[in-house]
Amino acid sequence: MGKLFLNLFLIGISVGLFLVPGYGISAHYDKIKVLNVEISAYQEASNNAQKLANQRTELQTKLNAISPEENTRLMVLLPDGIDSIRFILEIQNIVGKLGLPLKNVKYSANKTAADQQNAQIGAKESLYGTFTFEFTTEATFAQFLVLLDKLEKNLRVIDIQSISFSNNGNIQSVTGVGSPSQTSGEQMTYQIKLNTYWLK
Repeated sequence: MGKLFLNLFLIGISVGLFLVPGYGISAHYDKIKVLNVEISAYQEASNNAQKLANQRTELQTKLNAISPEENTRLMVLLPDGIDSIRFILEIQNIVGKLGLPLKNVKYSANKTAADQQNAQIGAKESLYGTFTFEFTTEATFAQFLVLLDKLEKNLRVIDIQSISFSNNGNIQSVTGVGSPSQTSGEQMTYQIKLNTYWLK
């Protein structure tokens, strides 16, 4: 009988140790579960940090493989900002080499249509900005075609939006590249509107 009471007493103590709030084995077990969750979170964060470090190293290796000359060309192709004065000088250089004048220069850094639409619905802005540039020049049709070819082959991304041309006060407009009916030796006034872009 005494042995039975002893067994029951020991069982009672065991149950008590497991169930006593804040002190029992169950409380320690709950703490261990919380710690295991935290350890798993830290381990996942550590793994993600290692992946990011590996990706950064890989990207840095690719960046280092680009020569300074190629990097300069990339920055001209699609810069991370717009230098309006430098861009105007680039256009002036292209036009000037053909012996043509650069007149009535207008420019503005505009938001893209996507930006304006996204701003209305609260979405993210576009990843690029738009720089609009307008100018007029006087040239023969043959010279004008050469000018368009130079603009097309320029390293910087240039998108011609519209072209207007006039002769003796008769003004015509076209979207994109036009083909005015004139002899190749006749001087006309051309107004060109174009866009260039930069990464934000």
